[in-house]
Amino acid sequence: MRTHTFFVSDTIGEKKSVTIVDEALLHQFKKVFRFTIGQEIVLFDNSGNEYVSKIDSLTIREVKVSIISVRECVFHPRRTVTLYQSIIKKDNFEYVVQKATELGVSKIVPVLSERSEKKSLNLDRLTIIAKEACEQSGRATLPTLLAPVTLASVISAVSLPCLAFHSDGEAFSAETRESVGKDVSVLIGPEGGWSDHELYAFREKGIEIFSLGSQTLRAETASVAVSALLLL
Repeated sequence: MRTHTFFVSDTIGEKKSVTIVDEALLHQFKKVFRFTIGQEIVLFDNSGNEYVSKIDSLTIREVKVSIISVRECVFHPRRTVTLYQSIIKKDNFEYVVQKATELGVSKIVPVLSERSEKKSLNLDRLTIIAKEACEQSGRATLPTLLAPVTLASVISAVSLPCLAFHSDGEAFSAETRESVGKDVSVLIGPEGGWSDHELYAFREKGIEIFSLGSQTLRAETASVAVSALLLL
């Protein structure tokens, strides 16, 4: 039987026991999974370690667990990827955050581009989605999730290598993927794609523009595809 993994916001470090009072976790333990005393679970605290733990007590207000052992998480992405994702429809952006987290993206930055249909996001909701994706995938560190920024600020500040994706770009070949370094930024456009002005700005900055093929992909599909190609 699979041992379930859960994120706790407080640092565990060298502690021998942990008291959990987070209401969402308490609900999961008691109502969703119906855990009992003696049940083993795995906790992670964003340190990169996993803490194999045993439930010692469950009450209405808290759950106490003892730490059995500590181990380093085996989840190690191939490279550090920062995903600059143009803001798209709410459900689709949430999908991108979920899948990018599972695949190992290190940082996710919402971007306001010319054709972004939606201009705001619920960062608290996105953080919960990222946390749950870590728990599901066995990742022991949360991705950094930033507040929305303008594309102009990204172009001004981003370091190379940075790769933008557009249907008119150069083919993103296997050789190109392998030549990318250990730290790379990726720009994915909105539903309507990048504007001519934005593509010009990329070229002026030295940002390379690539295509994922002759087919037209949805923005969220492109994000997942590029993340997988770079990280798996």
